[in-house]
Amino acid sequence: MWADPTLREALAGADLIVLGESVEDGREGEEQVRFRALRTLKGEAPSDPFPVAGLIDPTRVKGPTFIRRGQRALLLLKRRRAAAGYAIPTPTFGRFRVAAGEVVKHAALRDTWLRLDLPLADYERFLRLRLGQPAEGAWVRALQASLLGLEPKAEPAELARAYLALEVLVQAGRARDQQQIAPFLHAKWPLQLRVSACRALGAVAGRAAAGRLLRVAREDESKAVRTAAIRCLAALDPPPQGLVERLAGLLPKATSEPFYLNHGPNDPRTNQWPAPRVALLEAIARHGAGPVRAQLLALLEEEQVALTVFSAALAALLELDGEQLVDELVARFRPGAQVGAKLYNRELCIALTKRTRQRFGEDTAAWRRWAKERSR
Repeated sequence: MWADPTLREALAGADLIVLGESVEDGREGEEQVRFRALRTLKGEAPSDPFPVAGLIDPTRVKGPTFIRRGQRALLLLKRRRAAAGYAIPTPTFGRFRVAAGEVVKHAALRDTWLRLDLPLADYERFLRLRLGQPAEGAWVRALQASLLGLEPKAEPAELARAYLALEVLVQAGRARDQQQIAPFLHAKWPLQLRVSACRALGAVAGRAAAGRLLRVAREDESKAVRTAAIRCLAALDPPPQGLVERLAGLLPKATSEPFYLNHGPNDPRTNQWPAPRVALLEAIARHGAGPVRAQLLALLEEEQVALTVFSAALAALLELDGEQLVDELVARFRPGAQVGAKLYNRELCIALTKRTRQRFGEDTAAWRRWAKERSR
């Protein structure tokens, strides 16, 4: 099992990005195939064919790579340390096959969750944009035009172009584009498109998008979209006044269930997005939990609070200054007979160790004695 990187992580970590063509068939039991570079988007490609590893079929215990001689693919590659050649990041990410009609199959626009069929020319332009190269103005305008008059029941290729347009605007949009983006936050659109709209709106409008994004974070029916909106709010720099208090106001009704990006129990990918409640706490930590300190301390006392939420609240509190916090955390050790006490107390001990550098481990009695002597 493995976690796929995001596209941003894969592009940043790649030593070589090429449009490659296989020069041999894949063989059963072999996880690598030699490719030759047709075009290079990042790095310096070898002049001769080179091996690309990691090309297993994740649906089989043992089997061929399903690579055939002459097959093309966009490859995001890391140089191998212990062997010659390169490898893709995971078996399910970093190889984007080019099919008939110059179509890239299952192209990633942001992560392992959103995968679309896109024209090769468009996907290459998108990757170059994500690598920091300027976008062609005519191409961006053509993508924006594809958003006009679009309906939720449009053909898959039209919706795929809308996803691409919104993700391009994340990188190359302008403040004036927000009125074109905002309608895609409406519940009638697929949740994935709403996620892209959140990302695009936050990128082009900045602080001016806070009100709309807060409404999405509060009202959208999908926890994935709510988490996406909250992450966009976390990225606002500087944040609008009062944002931390408004984020904290969403905590009581926010779900603690994460969103899993895999497709069932047989999917080897372990990717997930944090629950909206955790995302809210991460955003509060990013912007400063000072105004809502008391609320976070009270959250630590919730008897049935999810451990991920408990940990995120602790992380937000640890960003604050002040000696008083140590005593406040010690005071929140749970009685040993309480359900889950050992797990919650362990998290408190870890937080106290980080804060104080004291070495009492998980000995809550020792922490209490130390705190009592310290306050004298």
